[in-house]
Amino acid sequence: MRSDRTLPAAFAQGFSVCSPSGILLPHSFRRAKAEAIASVFTDAESRDAHWAAAEQQGMTIEFVYARIFQPRFFSSAVLAAMEEKEMAGAA
Repeated sequence: MRSDRTLPAAFAQGFSVCSPSGILLPHSFRRAKAEAIASVFTDAESRDAHWAAAEQQGMTIEFVYARIFQPRFFSSAVLAAMEEKEMAGAA
């Protein structure tokens, strides 16, 4: 599905789990620290113990800003030119 509509980017703030090597886990982005931890350690009964062990290994919770946007893999001008070329070849 192709849409000519472009939505402006949005920004959000929250928390994300960070690995011991300093890599943010983007799938863990949540509004609250506890929610970020729960997104990685899903078993509610053992979550606290697993998080304590992860902290010992160097994992942290970081305050982050996120930029939410629609991906654009090709610019609109390139797509329009390609479409025009295809239509000219079909005629």
